[in-house]
Amino acid sequence: MRLRLTLIARQLCYLPLNYQGLLSAAIYKKLGQADPVLAQWLHQKGYGQDGKLFKLFCFSPLTGMPYRIHKEAEAIEFPQGKVEWQVAFYVDAILQQFIIGLFKNQHLGLGNERFKPVDFDITQVEVLPEPTWQDTMTYTCMSPVIVSEGELNKEYAQYRSPDDLNYEKLIQNNLHQRLRAILSVPIQTQELPFKIRIMNQYRRKGVNIHEYTERQTRLIGYTYDCKITAPVELQRLIWYSGLGEKGSQGFGWVQLK
Repeated sequence: MRLRLTLIARQLCYLPLNYQGLLSAAIYKKLGQADPVLAQWLHQKGYGQDGKLFKLFCFSPLTGMPYRIHKEAEAIEFPQGKVEWQVAFYVDAILQQFIIGLFKNQHLGLGNERFKPVDFDITQVEVLPEPTWQDTMTYTCMSPVIVSEGELNKEYAQYRSPDDLNYEKLIQNNLHQRLRAILSVPIQTQELPFKIRIMNQYRRKGVNIHEYTERQTRLIGYTYDCKITAPVELQRLIWYSGLGEKGSQGFGWVQLK
């Protein structure tokens, strides 16, 4: 399920450039306030596998015109105080009304240790129609796609660019891991073919999460247009939980091209 939210700021709409972590925290807060039925489902069916928990939701960047970038302050301003935001959840149909209720006629507060919180009223919640699925879909990546791989003698996983020979395989493996967690049954890789073709010059982008805290981390990803050939099960997974890693942090959000 995808929702389009209209947000109206109660005061000057002045946010950090790296606001993705604030949006992710806002969603987690709403889930924490969830109806007991939804909360129980999230607890029991958190899509865990091999000790790893997959949070199958994703969200778009904020959009609103006009906007201003304040480079020295590392901030973005929406002078009219009105923005749109899309959120997506890979959930059972029976839970969709519960998800809608998390946002309808609610408010969000976005801020961190450096930026005074901006309070938003959610004035409209629109359920977006599901695309007409095909074996080949063309997407624009609106937020960076994160792909990483562990390396021998290196403590942290290394970020991979689309030039890497294993790039396609790493994305495919990530999708298969998520799907196996959902189905709770083994699937054979060869049964779910996957092909990604990048259609333009990709752009590297770094995004800080947990800014101005001891947990601050800089994630590196890439934006591009791409054509993906894969079964509908994988196309839906991309659409509702993102392409690549860390969809619940707002990475890998795609729109139809």
